[in-house]
Amino acid sequence: MAYLPRYSPHLNPVENIWRRVKGFLMPRRHYGGVEELRGAVAAAMERLKEQMGRGVLQSLCTNT
Repeated sequence: MAYLPRYSPHLNPVENIWRRVKGFLMPRRHYGGVEELRGAVAAAMERLKEQMGRGVLQSLCTNT
C-alpha cells in the first residue's frame, strides 16, 4: 500500500472534473436555495457530457 497525503487533489481525477464544472460550466453567482444549485449543477454536468465527445473528459482525467 502506498502512502498518500491526506488531501491530494492532483491524484484524484474527479477533482479535475469538479474544477471544470465549478470554474467554467457553472455561473458564479449566489443561488437562492438548494434546488436552484442542484439545477445549475445538473445543467453544468449536461454541458460537460456534451463536451465529452470532443475529448474534454479524457484531458481532465490526466495529470500533466
